[in-house]
Amino acid sequence: MNNLNNYSANPNDFARKLFSGLPQRYDLLAQLLSFGQDYRWREEMVSHLAPHQPNHVLDVATGPGGVARMLIKKGVRKVTGVDLSQDMLYQAKANITRLNLENKINLVLSKGEELPFSNKTFDGLSFTYLLRYVVDPSKTIKELSRVLKYGAPMVNLEFYIPQNYFWKFLWSYYTKYLLPALGKQLGGQAWEEVGRFLGPNIENYYNNFNLEQHLQAWKEAGFENVAYKTMSVGGGIIFWGTKTNG
Repeated sequence: MNNLNNYSANPNDFARKLFSGLPQRYDLLAQLLSFGQDYRWREEMVSHLAPHQPNHVLDVATGPGGVARMLIKKGVRKVTGVDLSQDMLYQAKANITRLNLENKINLVLSKGEELPFSNKTFDGLSFTYLLRYVVDPSKTIKELSRVLKYGAPMVNLEFYIPQNYFWKFLWSYYTKYLLPALGKQLGGQAWEEVGRFLGPNIENYYNNFNLEQHLQAWKEAGFENVAYKTMSVGGGIIFWGTKTNG
């Protein structure tokens, strides 16, 4: 089982190790273990970015490239996908090559909180399940803002916790007992470890960085019209906003 002390000391390294055994079947198992909700959440996130018709989008924590491919399908002309896991990027490259998208999606090995791009480079930005794996979420949001042009949209998908007592009870039961068991049965030890880690990590994250702090961090990073939408009775949450300064 993963050592949560290692997570606290260095969430980047922890994330690399945690996800090292997942890439090959990540898209499939993410859908199975979320009962198809993960895809719905990603589509909802993209729906707040694609209508702006950005020319070049940065997709941070791209993983095996699911959101990047979705953005291209929705009409975005070019996507740069960033991830700190080389294993994830190998799988993303295989997925992109299979679909002949090499000329539309570029992949870069990098951390979300230290992007290797100049200020005001991109016309749009998406990031998925990133903030639980950085030391300082507010500082990371400012770094993402740095590489966006003025007037550019940014969208984000994160896990969340149902606020209704009944749904929170079911969420807690699923993440504590069923998710690790299903993960092991469908994906082996690596997915079991993710299952055991996920629920406690999500709860700890929101205990330290709640919803109001999220919204405030976006505003302090130079975004306006910041809004959010909870998904699937509160199991997921989408944030979006438009960069105006900073």
